[in-house]
Amino acid sequence: MALGMADKDVRYHSMDGEGESRESQLTVCQRCGIGMLCLVMTCYFIPMLSFIPLALFGGLHTPSPWDGHYNKVAPEPNIPAKEMPTGRWYWNLPLVTLILLLVPSGIIFLMYQLKMRSLTHQKAPARPGGLLDAMRQRGTLPGSRPMPRSPSSPAVEPQVASPGSAGAERKRSRDESPEALRSRPLPQNVRPTAAKTKVAPMTGANKDLKASPPTPKLKAKRPPVPAFKSELEPWLVLRQMPLPPKKPEDNYEISDKGSDSEEEDDRSSKTIPEWSEKYLELLQTQSDIDADTIFGSRVPKCDLEDVFKDSDYMKFQTERPPRRRGSSGEWRHDSLSREEICAYKRKTGQLQRWQAKA
Repeated sequence: MALGMADKDVRYHSMDGEGESRESQLTVCQRCGIGMLCLVMTCYFIPMLSFIPLALFGGLHTPSPWDGHYNKVAPEPNIPAKEMPTGRWYWNLPLVTLILLLVPSGIIFLMYQLKMRSLTHQKAPARPGGLLDAMRQRGTLPGSRPMPRSPSSPAVEPQVASPGSAGAERKRSRDESPEALRSRPLPQNVRPTAAKTKVAPMTGANKDLKASPPTPKLKAKRPPVPAFKSELEPWLVLRQMPLPPKKPEDNYEISDKGSDSEEEDDRSSKTIPEWSEKYLELLQTQSDIDADTIFGSRVPKCDLEDVFKDSDYMKFQTERPPRRRGSSGEWRHDSLSREEICAYKRKTGQLQRWQAKA
């Protein structure tokens, strides 16, 4: 980071207007600080690196702190036991080197911070702009000399009030009456008015077009919808069908069985159908015929949910009656098996097939 800061070249434009740049004092301070830091590191780290192998492998009189017999080695014959040294001076060299390295570094850092603060508090010189260039050319900029006007740059002529004209203006405003000052419009109250657009005068042709009413559009007449004859309901069509004359055997009156009256009603006036005269004989002839050969062995699907739908119950505002055989309504497991049907036919003797008479 310090090297990156040292590489920066902070330059300011001088006030003389010649465009020359000088090196900032900040860059000089940075380079001096880095140079001193490198010098201190060179002076102290190189001796420390040279003393490390000496401390590890040098001296026979002082044991190394990395072995487990520090201060417990027997005295050598040349040195008395009471005068045996407990350590060499270069064991404290890393600590001394660190202290000597940190003290100059701290001093350099403080000097650098003080220099930075002094430079930041200095007022930065103002760079000349368009107005400053014009004032410099006229010689009205304080602390500057007039510069020759360049032919390529456009001339900027700012209106600078002279001291004499300013005094005359103040005297004239003092002499005017308060009513005149009130009647004078202020600059901020004056608002620009938008330009009114001129409307071209209407010619005779335009007047005729405007005065004439719009012609209504004629709507095309559509042909009338033909009246179709509505179809009758099926039950009405059924009632309009002609019926054959009544048959007495089809209109047999069934009497109630087990009436409480002691006297039985007279049934002699009832018409007896022809098929009932030989009813028992017909049953005897049909007793050995297999009924499946007449009606079939399979019954078509008859789902009461499909026959009586929920919409039918809602139409008549009634509720569906609860099921008496469980919630599922599936009775396929209760149906007869094929073996049971065959055993029933053998017991009843229904083994012959039915044949239609020619």
